[in-house]
Amino acid sequence: MQTETLSIKCKQLQEKANEIIRKHDDFIQGIYTDDIEQKGKVLVFKGEYFLNSDSLPTVKSTAVFNMFKHLAHILSEKYHLADEKFDQVISNRLFIIVRVIREIQTATLLPFIVLYQIDIDRL
Repeated sequence: MQTETLSIKCKQLQEKANEIIRKHDDFIQGIYTDDIEQKGKVLVFKGEYFLNSDSLPTVKSTAVFNMFKHLAHILSEKYHLADEKFDQVISNRLFIIVRVIREIQTATLLPFIVLYQIDIDRL
């Protein structure tokens, strides 16, 4: 079993999972995943379970359960969900750091640029 997994956004993983479902030999029309959760190292796929009017499982429910179990097995070994809120915070902080560095570089170089311009003006 692979120990390193790739970070992936939920929407991207849903697209991959639904593509696997469509291409699977046991595909049944109407089966798809519309949400994914990370529970420890396992990805949990969610979607319509096709329960009857008494909220009991049908034959289609079993197919959905087996498909979602299959997805969890193959995709949990490859991926983990990206923490999109954390990624956004990191992205914002990196943007601020880069901006501060540019300000410092500009402020540090500005006196040299001004002096250089003054020297040119004196000639």
